[in-house]
Amino acid sequence: MNRVCLNIENLTMKYEDKLIQENLTFPIYEGDIFVVMGGSGCGKSTLLRHLVGLKRPSSGKVFIYNESLWDLDEDKRQDILREFGVSFQSGALWTSMTLKENVSLSLEEYTNYSKNEISEIAKQKLSLVGLSGFEDYYPFEISGGMKKRAGIARAMALDPKVLFLDEPSAGLDPISSKNLDDLIIKLNKEEGVTVVIITHELDSIFRIGTNSVFLDAETKTMQGYGSPKELLKNGCEKVRRFLQRGEL
Repeated sequence: MNRVCLNIENLTMKYEDKLIQENLTFPIYEGDIFVVMGGSGCGKSTLLRHLVGLKRPSSGKVFIYNESLWDLDEDKRQDILREFGVSFQSGALWTSMTLKENVSLSLEEYTNYSKNEISEIAKQKLSLVGLSGFEDYYPFEISGGMKKRAGIARAMALDPKVLFLDEPSAGLDPISSKNLDDLIIKLNKEEGVTVVIITHELDSIFRIGTNSVFLDAETKTMQGYGSPKELLKNGCEKVRRFLQRGEL
């Protein structure tokens, strides 16, 4: 079995006094396409914010390669977080910048590459996600599926060890959604990146997920951990209903 790259121990998430989830304990292994799933309002995106260093837990630990994320000083924490790539649901592209300029941003800020080198790397990352030839397009000039791909290219700019994707298929038609799933598998297999994906799309969950956790909005804790296909067979009734029908 591959080594653990993230380990979540007794994590409790709150917004002020409102409990979102508690007692979350599970590992994410190198090489996984790890799915965080559950019904609306269960805290999937909130969990992502805790894992990528945007929100401090109310209690519990997030370990990244045995380093406790929130016990590190700020400089060390930022060093570790630069090994992550994140693409949020909207894509969050700068509309006033071309796709190449969007991908170049983190390279300009965090590397010592020359302008020509940055330009070449940005073109390579766009080519990696199937957007070769669109380097000089602006976000408003491309489709929703292409924006998702551009967001992933930007997240891949610094060659992250772990790629976090928040509802990447949201709003896409079935063909675009499948193409995006194929891209995620390609990045996982060919680029060696571990993927953590927040989604409720059943087709994607079964098509790409190698491991998963199910967050339950009612009990406010996890109700299942394992591969989606295994949970469909042997998970608790609530998890099986979700995976059979896509809703609770």
